[in-house]
Amino acid sequence: MVQKNHKAVPRGPVRIAIGSRLPCFGLILCLLTLLIPSTDTRAQTSGNKGAKVSVGFINVNWAPFQVEKDGVFQGFALDVVAAVLKQMRSGVEFRPLSFAKALKSLKTGDLDAYVGLGKTLKRTEQYLFTKDPIYIDETVLVGRKEDSFVFNGDVSSLIGMRVGMINGAVHGPAFDNMSGIIRVPHDSGRIATPAFFNDIVVGEKMRFAVTNSRFGTVYYLKSLGYTDKLKIYNEPVAIKTYFIVFSLKSPHLKETAERFDKAHRLFRSTSGYSALLRKYNLTNKFYTD
Repeated sequence: MVQKNHKAVPRGPVRIAIGSRLPCFGLILCLLTLLIPSTDTRAQTSGNKGAKVSVGFINVNWAPFQVEKDGVFQGFALDVVAAVLKQMRSGVEFRPLSFAKALKSLKTGDLDAYVGLGKTLKRTEQYLFTKDPIYIDETVLVGRKEDSFVFNGDVSSLIGMRVGMINGAVHGPAFDNMSGIIRVPHDSGRIATPAFFNDIVVGEKMRFAVTNSRFGTVYYLKSLGYTDKLKIYNEPVAIKTYFIVFSLKSPHLKETAERFDKAHRLFRSTSGYSALLRKYNLTNKFYTD
């Protein structure tokens, strides 16, 4: 918590030397200035290097970027943000939140930043995006193992087919703007669930599904026991970048975002960043080019 830094005011009587040339009215104004604290403490203190930054993230497993283990979230995205803010000599307060709650808190200024947001034109008007993404992932097509359909990355080949998708998610311009695809929204809380994958297996509601994370889908298919029933197609539907964004509600956060960008670029050239890539097995083309 940022501490206020006001001068202490003497509690005893104030003695004025006789013969002082300071006018009485001016002296009273000086005393009032000492007695009345500043009302804009946040603007004065939160821009300091040691200020703590509140960073929200979606409160679900999104391996390897954020994973809950023994009641504690950890992951590549969180480790990178913490390391960069440490390099900036700033503290961090991570807050696991629902997606809707996090974005609302950004808009009201109750949250300084959020990590893991994809960029759209509308979102760039609502939040302050950093220049470089925190991580890169792929939107992928998931289908039944025995399905002979060949997907080469051309989303027009999905026209006329029933494709499940997480309700409210975006999957890249090509898929989102392609007419003729029969989209089947699924209320899975921004992340794939057993019910979501089971609907693909059954095949009545949808033949395929699109998910916003190849890494996360691999994790869920394995952890939920669907690797023998479902497959991820090699060609991506889209390549997506995920950023840390800052609230536009507080003017000082613009400077914080600029400093974060610089520190983030420097961190990516260090052995510490390379160690995180190895730790989370992120050694593919997105992170090693």
